[in-house]
Amino acid sequence: MLRFILVISLLMNFSVLLSAGYFYYKQSAYRASPFCQQPLKNNYLIESISLRPEQRETIKVKMSSFHANIDAARKEVLAKRIELLALMQSDSPDQKIIDNKIADIGRMQGNIQKMAAAHILEVKNQLDKDQRDKFFGLLQDVMGRGQMRSPW
Repeated sequence: MLRFILVISLLMNFSVLLSAGYFYYKQSAYRASPFCQQPLKNNYLIESISLRPEQRETIKVKMSSFHANIDAARKEVLAKRIELLALMQSDSPDQKIIDNKIADIGRMQGNIQKMAAAHILEVKNQLDKDQRDKFFGLLQDVMGRGQMRSPW
């Protein structure tokens, strides 16, 4: 009887580990930025919208440049958030300085949004009607899953 319980326990542990691995792998397939710690797997976007070879090369260059710029901007925002936290941790925090830091972070996040919108429009301009529909469908799917949330 003890052996039976041990086997059942091992099977349950294995199934939990397998499930966790599956969900981790599934989530990491949609990450598009080095800032998100995992590269986009199998050129998901490019394959999903059936790009022609010339489109593929143009968009890959644009995506690489965009992600490098976005990652740098996100790291700057993270640094400002750490500075904000340090300001709030001080023994006598100055509300005006904290408000200015929050305003800086807001401006930086606004700039990131503008960069993202400009990039989406650049990619859109490279696509035909069917590809645009697939592209925006993918973006909506990603947003619906919450994958585009801030890391903060």
